[in-house]
Amino acid sequence: MVKPKGVTQISPSGWQEIVLGPFSGGINTSSDASAIGNTEMVDCINLEVELDGSLTTRPPIQPVSSPPASSSRIRSLGGVTINGISAILVANDTTVWTFNGTTFTQITTGLFISAVCQYKEKAYLVASSGSALPGGSWDGTTFVAIATLPRGNACLIWQERMWVVSGDFTGKLSFSNIADPGTWTSTDFFNIAPGNGERLRDLVIYNNNLILFKEDSTYLLSYSTKPADAVVTQISASIGVSGQHCVTQRQNYIYVYHEGDIYQMVNYQFVQINIKVPFFYDASAPSTRTDTVFMCMIGTRLLVRYFNYIYVYGTLPQSWTRWASADSGLHNFGYMVPWPTNQAQDVVPRYFGGSCLAASGAFFKIQDGFTSVDVESPLINCSVITKDYDVGISWKFKRLFFWGADVLTNRPVTGITTPIVFNYAISWGDIKTIPWSSLLTWDQPTTKSLSVTTNISAGAGTLKRFLKFNKGLRFRQAHFEVDLQTDGSITDGPTKLYTMTLFLSPKETVTKSVS
Repeated sequence: MVKPKGVTQISPSGWQEIVLGPFSGGINTSSDASAIGNTEMVDCINLEVELDGSLTTRPPIQPVSSPPASSSRIRSLGGVTINGISAILVANDTTVWTFNGTTFTQITTGLFISAVCQYKEKAYLVASSGSALPGGSWDGTTFVAIATLPRGNACLIWQERMWVVSGDFTGKLSFSNIADPGTWTSTDFFNIAPGNGERLRDLVIYNNNLILFKEDSTYLLSYSTKPADAVVTQISASIGVSGQHCVTQRQNYIYVYHEGDIYQMVNYQFVQINIKVPFFYDASAPSTRTDTVFMCMIGTRLLVRYFNYIYVYGTLPQSWTRWASADSGLHNFGYMVPWPTNQAQDVVPRYFGGSCLAASGAFFKIQDGFTSVDVESPLINCSVITKDYDVGISWKFKRLFFWGADVLTNRPVTGITTPIVFNYAISWGDIKTIPWSSLLTWDQPTTKSLSVTTNISAGAGTLKRFLKFNKGLRFRQAHFEVDLQTDGSITDGPTKLYTMTLFLSPKETVTKSVS
């Protein structure tokens, strides 16, 4: 029998054992479900691809205490370490706080802060272009307004100067005096490709150069001695970033979101990395969501929110999966920033962010790892849906005796087998006499699903075990789904799925009426 790649044995009873997986290829939704690779999946929710090919549950998302009197959404601006004390700076539409991991302390109020960067022992807060009051500096104790500090939506420190992106159509990029982010002059700026009708959105440092992102183009700015000698070169005339928090970095890679696509930039060349995973627009997304699209790094993961969907790219296995939560609040967490590195304190790295819902003052933590105390409630629902398998012989039906999954869990597991069947087209006339309440699914309004579901109860401890789904059937093509649950703690797993195994044999050929 032609078979998927894997271990196959013939039993004394005549069936063959066909191993599905490991699923190292991640999800592939661009191709037909029967045409994707044997290592790929139709969907994978709340499980991530490990380097050994196994699937491991994602880390838990947890709510933490919110700032007092927060009447609008909370945004994480960035982490700072001033005089040896680390904190996350957060803000809503009018107020800025410092968060020490437990409590919030107000820094200033009356202005909308959009970005933060640190130089020596001070944090510099940039006000948005629409703010009536200017930004300023904070030394860990006192906020001091700086009237000349440009307004904008992104900033960083480079070549001993602070640089601020205006975020408007002028393409204005301002820079401070050298070694003095508190001093600005009205003549120290560049206009990046003015007049091309694109806003200047963001900037990053790459190979000791500035990479500047407009909405549909990208530029490089470099100089060796002083800004007056700077040279601006266009890198791309068609790829930019769609908004704030649409570019991020990891090591020597830059990741960019541009109009529904994700690009990886290496050596100034853009390569699209979500070709196999075109993002799905979920029309049920709440209308109150403010950050409809953003991306950030969570450890080695590139996390991309696209409206109501959360896509996650593992930069090490180079594969995509998805995150989701049954809790609307947890599902709608916003842009996350890492806690400032402290190796002695942070054995497990932590990331903090607010909500992306406009009216929510919630604040969340994601810990990149598993502990015995960090849990998610409600439980994390993990799910894997395989490709449509014909086991290499599409012209024959197969007799499935039973199948199973190799998992590590202490909670109930559900296995679902769904044969792929051909249906005749249903017209409105065919169902005009059927009450609306009696109709079934939209795809099959008059025919029940042929899916076969098997539930297996929890075991006695978190163990790696093979779970057997004792349901036999015949199929020409079929896909298989495994659903698991976990609270995200180390005492509950972490939940893993390794492979699935089919126990089957070929039967009669397909009838003449089916092709």
